[in-house]
Amino acid sequence: MKLLKPFQSILYFVFLLSFLFSVKGYGQEFDAGLKAGLNYSLDTEGAEVTGSLGNFTAQSMPGFYAGAFAEMRFEKIFLRPEILYNHVKGEFQFPNTTSVYTIDKVSIPLLVGYNIVGPIDLYAGPSLQFLINSSFENVNGDFQQYLNFLAGQAGIKFNFRKFEIDLRYDFTVANDDSQTININNTMYNAFFDDGRLNNVMVGIGFKIFDTQQYRVHSSGNCYF
Repeated sequence: MKLLKPFQSILYFVFLLSFLFSVKGYGQEFDAGLKAGLNYSLDTEGAEVTGSLGNFTAQSMPGFYAGAFAEMRFEKIFLRPEILYNHVKGEFQFPNTTSVYTIDKVSIPLLVGYNIVGPIDLYAGPSLQFLINSSFENVNGDFQQYLNFLAGQAGIKFNFRKFEIDLRYDFTVANDDSQTININNTMYNAFFDDGRLNNVMVGIGFKIFDTQQYRVHSSGNCYF
C-alpha cells in the first residue's frame, strides 16, 4: 500500500482546520496549541523478523513526538484534528548482534472525544500517516518500508487551565506486505513484516488560544 504523500497530508490537515473554523459558530468552545512528549514502542505489537535462527520481535524503546492541535467543543463532545511528528524506535536482539529499527513519520489524527467528568476527556479516532525516514541497523543491501498509511489513536487527557496532560495508544493497521533482508553476520534471507511499531504516547500540551479561559474568567468558575 502506498504511503500518503507529504503534500496530501498538509492539504488534509488544512482541510480539517478549515472545517473547524467553518462550524465554529455552532460550538461553545475552541482552542488550539502545541504539544510534545515521549513515546514507548510496545514489544508485543512491534515489527518482526523471522529466519533460520528463529522469530525476533522489536523490543520496546523510548522515543519522542511533537506537534500541534485544534479542538472544537459541542457541549460535552469535541472534535480534535492534530498534526504530529513521531520518532519511534525498537531494538532487535539477534544472537550475534543488536539492531535498532527506527521510524520517523508524520501523523494526522482526527479525534472525537467526550468529557466524562470535570477536566477529564476520553477520545479516539482514525489517523493518516506518512513516512519521513526509516532505518534498520546491520541490515545489508536494500531496505524498504511498507508501513501502512492507515492508523488510529485512542486515549485520555487531563485539562488544567492552558495546559493538558495526554496519554494515548497509537497503532498502525496491519497489512500483508513483507520483504527479505540480510542481517550482517547473523541471518540471510530473513523475512521482515510490514514494520509496524505501535506505541504509547504521553505528553503535555499548551493552549495558545482558548475561548474557554475567557468564559471561565468572566464567570469566576474554575475546576481548581
